[in-house]
Amino acid sequence: MLPLTGYPDRMSATPGGCIEFKISSTSEAPYTMDVVRIRHGDPNPAGPGIRLIDVPMASGTYPSRLQPVHLGSYGKVESHPPAGAIAGSLTIGATVWPTLPAKGVQTVISTLDAVAGEGFSLDIGPEGAALRIGLGDGRVETLCLGKRPRARCWYRISASFDGTTGALSVSQTPLTTQVMSDDTGTAALQVSGAPVVTSEKPLLIAAEPGRVVTRHFNGKVERPFVAGRVLSAEEVAVVLAGQKVDGLVAAWDFSQDISGQSIFDSGPNGLHGTLVNMPTRAMKGSNWTGEEMSWRHAPEQYGAIHFHEDDLYDCGWETDFVLDIPADAKSGLYGCRLRCGEAEDIIPFYVRPATGTKQADICFLAS
Repeated sequence: MLPLTGYPDRMSATPGGCIEFKISSTSEAPYTMDVVRIRHGDPNPAGPGIRLIDVPMASGTYPSRLQPVHLGSYGKVESHPPAGAIAGSLTIGATVWPTLPAKGVQTVISTLDAVAGEGFSLDIGPEGAALRIGLGDGRVETLCLGKRPRARCWYRISASFDGTTGALSVSQTPLTTQVMSDDTGTAALQVSGAPVVTSEKPLLIAAEPGRVVTRHFNGKVERPFVAGRVLSAEEVAVVLAGQKVDGLVAAWDFSQDISGQSIFDSGPNGLHGTLVNMPTRAMKGSNWTGEEMSWRHAPEQYGAIHFHEDDLYDCGWETDFVLDIPADAKSGLYGCRLRCGEAEDIIPFYVRPATGTKQADICFLAS
């Protein structure tokens, strides 16, 4: 991360308006800010170079503070299932299209609090589908299939816990088979005691919750679900096809509200959520036939979301200062110049002419 950097809440304002600036500095010393007008910005030594003009718009000194950048996209469901919905047995599952399965363990659905040893997590990685489930007192049990999935192939994965027998199970089934590829199967494990399947953490899709969100999934996820009992393989297939079964707690249908940043729960409890860091929507799902190339004409075939560990939409930083644009400011390209010791950065912004006014003979359109 740069030692001194920031961004505005908007790229332009008219005279009399204002722009908020969010700054992060790794220094313990305060930084100074002044405003310059950018006449040209060619950094080529053989070219005209960068030319800045000081303008009497604003200046100031502000305390340094570090504001972190949290990369990675995921879905977040703050609401918790009704009391008792998953207190005994459960099944979790999704249809996934892993992009980088060899990169490491990546989470598909999780409420896991590894510190407290509470909640559950359905993962996929170099050893295939895996279930991690809390046993209380900071303990976590892991059951891994041990079969590497192929990259960019659709898989139906699921995991379950039987509260009556103490049996854990994890399953991985490719939707298209390949000769000489051992990537399908089911693993089972018996545990003593009752796992603590409920957690105070929010449910995340494509990442693991925590003080810092981790284990981001790189790939497509389609129709993740949670059920409050052990489902058979046939019932898992039914749910992942968009149908209902008894005991269903939540089933997220990503083909709904594709143009927005909300995720819709088609289950009985309405556990809707939001997307963080803007993953890619309207992705071809496992049921895509190739007959329709526009998601608007067949949204049910574009019900997958592609998540990435390096997605970023808004850092969510707090405002450090507000710049008021003088009423007589000329339109053009300006910059907030930040300086702290040897560190320097210029955050560009535009001053637009007021609506209905003309300040120049040439119109410049900024992308």
